[in-house]
Amino acid sequence: MAGERSLWGQIGWWQLAAIIVCNKLSILTTYAPIVTGHLPVSRDAWLAGLVGPLPALFLALAICALYARRPGTSGLYQWLAASWPRWVAVPVQFGVGLLFLHWAAVTLRLFSHVFTAAFYEQTPEMVFSVVFAAVALAAVIQGLVVIARLAELGAALTVLGVAVLVLGLLPRADWGQMRPWLAGGWDPVFLHALTPMGVFGEASWAMVLAVPYLRHPKEGVKAALVALGLASVVVTLGALILLTTLGPEVVTLASLPALLATRMVRVSIVLERLDWLLILLWMSSMGVKVAVLLFGAAWGFYSALPVLRFRYWACLAAVGCVVGARFLLPRDLDVARFFLPSHFLPQALPLEVLPVLLLILGLLAHRRAARSA
Repeated sequence: MAGERSLWGQIGWWQLAAIIVCNKLSILTTYAPIVTGHLPVSRDAWLAGLVGPLPALFLALAICALYARRPGTSGLYQWLAASWPRWVAVPVQFGVGLLFLHWAAVTLRLFSHVFTAAFYEQTPEMVFSVVFAAVALAAVIQGLVVIARLAELGAALTVLGVAVLVLGLLPRADWGQMRPWLAGGWDPVFLHALTPMGVFGEASWAMVLAVPYLRHPKEGVKAALVALGLASVVVTLGALILLTTLGPEVVTLASLPALLATRMVRVSIVLERLDWLLILLWMSSMGVKVAVLLFGAAWGFYSALPVLRFRYWACLAAVGCVVGARFLLPRDLDVARFFLPSHFLPQALPLEVLPVLLLILGLLAHRRAARSA
């Protein structure tokens, strides 16, 4: 594992920021959990976009601080192998890889559902699952550097797409229905912020995987600040424009509020609807997110059992992701309820928090071993 970093090269802090942006805005734009994570939707739900990133920022700073304690470590899995006996490290590495694989399958299921429900109703979801997994696998085999380069384009298209939607919907916004501000106090805002906290928290597993590959690891803090700040601004504006355009009551009832709002945008006679914009936006960021998750899964399996080459573990992980997406969230009702805090947080938090705890435990074990020596 010592040669993994040199094998896959290094990335810039802006590329890590782009990866985090792709992870956040793909789901936030598609399902708008910034406002629908709690029902009924409150007129002040848009403020949750400003509160949601705070736990993620704390985790990101903790990850950067932990890696700074042991410079030269090429990631979580090597950290575990160097800190614990092999009989402990191997099952833990494999288990973390399974967590990445599970979340990749969940993400693939959600993305495929969007394309089937919103655009191509006659096409089986399995087709989209296979396509997304194949595209992600092609990037994973080439390494994290290629994923980071794709993220640069994906993040730019995603932010540009949301900006066009917001500008296109401004003439239709009814700001009067947002008054009075904070009529119900801050309690509804914090209830709406629970799911966004979990969604923004996905930055933690991206940081765990990518910070050791930064050309200057200390710039991980800069990447986290820029990415989370940009994502927070974009999703807050997006949530605000959804609420002022559709109203809290319609957003509460809509399964895909972002799509409904997009169909109200009229830029010209030729482009009466911007469905193509959401398709481009989703496609550009979806592949990056699935690729990063598959990378984490394959890296974990390879670290635990290097009997197979990394690319073969990546292929097995992609197959497992497609199969898992077929059986996870089997009903459309499960997908509709997924972003409620009671459903989303129990599934999202293990992958967001456990790697950080493992880094802390590994650091403590390393220090104890150093003192004993």
